[in-house]
Amino acid sequence: MIHDEITDVLLRARIPASTKGFIYIHDALEIMDKDSYYFSGKVCALYTKIAKQHGASFSQVERAIRYAFKGALTHGDPKSVEHYLDPVNTQNSNELKVLFLRWKQEMQQTKEISCDNLSACREQIYNEILAEMKALASGIQQDVSNAASPPKAILKRFFAISKWERYVKMEMDRKTQASFPLASSETDVNGEVECCIEKAVMDLLSQCVFSGIMITYDVPGFPLYYIDERMLSLLNYSNQADLIAATGQDMINCIRSEDRVGRQAEIAQALLNGTSYTTTYRMMCREKEYIWVKETGVQKCLPNGVPVLVSLCLDITGQMEAQAELESIVQCPMGGIFRARMDRDFTLIYANDHYYALHGLTREDLRNKFGNKTIHLVHPEDIPWMEQRLQKAIEQKEQTVSLEYRVVRPDGRTVWLMAEQRGNTLLTGMVIDISHQKSMEERLCCKSWYQRTLCVENNGPIS
Repeated sequence: MIHDEITDVLLRARIPASTKGFIYIHDALEIMDKDSYYFSGKVCALYTKIAKQHGASFSQVERAIRYAFKGALTHGDPKSVEHYLDPVNTQNSNELKVLFLRWKQEMQQTKEISCDNLSACREQIYNEILAEMKALASGIQQDVSNAASPPKAILKRFFAISKWERYVKMEMDRKTQASFPLASSETDVNGEVECCIEKAVMDLLSQCVFSGIMITYDVPGFPLYYIDERMLSLLNYSNQADLIAATGQDMINCIRSEDRVGRQAEIAQALLNGTSYTTTYRMMCREKEYIWVKETGVQKCLPNGVPVLVSLCLDITGQMEAQAELESIVQCPMGGIFRARMDRDFTLIYANDHYYALHGLTREDLRNKFGNKTIHLVHPEDIPWMEQRLQKAIEQKEQTVSLEYRVVRPDGRTVWLMAEQRGNTLLTGMVIDISHQKSMEERLCCKSWYQRTLCVENNGPIS
């Protein structure tokens, strides 16, 4: 359905359907819809993912998308194009975001026609079902207290005439309570009813959230009590029986061995101060692969007093992989990456390890000795012209500024740095050590001056 909706939007936006860019833009919108990281993050991550899907290169994807947008802006109907695209800022990243937002607006308007408030409708339906289930429980309890027949027979007869009979029996059969020893071995009719209602409501809740739902006993091994279909899908299991067979019913066996101790410690520490926790770890899937999971849960107690952990598990694998890739780029030893405020002292906000190494400082040194004010690192003779150069760049609205200046390291050594930076209120850029280059330039200059001097003394030609 989403595939067809995106296709319709691209055709209405007059994106040429015969180009590869049409396919790449289609995939980009679908990826941005599935993972919001690609909407708010760098467009290069989006290009990389699309390139991997199609066996293309990064530049081929970027060029094809740019060509497709250019075709729409040049040859498309102006009214339609201006509705879906930005004719002023035609950069790929901006056009993709504008097109994505327009598509989402149209989807929302379509939904509002059929339902003015989808959240209110969903809440109303949920409350109606919950009310029916409460009435069902009340009726069963009343029949049990007034009848002489066995409780299980009453349950079976009541479910047979109830409109929820098929649903409840299916939930009871498919999501039976794990065989963990409870506090009491006596069969409790009310407990069975509560278990039935609880599991049905959990299934309804799982349809309203994007995370997988999992309930485990809060004891060593975390034996499984309940798991919904979305969580099973994340772990690549088709049913609960296969999961139990693979894990022995202990969900600790689903967690990567390196992360088990850390997860248990984080949960235990959080529960010392409250009843909720949040932890991040890796879970093993069926094919021996793993996914990164962010688990947010609360501790509750069953009616028999056994503690359980009720948690929502969100798949953050894409986010963690992108973060690791970004970290590898940021920590690249080719240059010092930084971000600073455009104030009088050029206060540092962030810098990678190589930035501090170039200045001969640690993070603690810069923070404690200089208050993160990087202006104190610059050679005093270079400060005035640096300030003038940056002020001129702001006045002329230059996108990028290149500066060559000296810094004085704590050991007294002076180092030449070149900084490429951009921004008006925040400076973002990279610095590299050009001391060797400056030394070579100075030697060449001295050599050239010496040769000219000799030529003048000997009345020879100056070359």
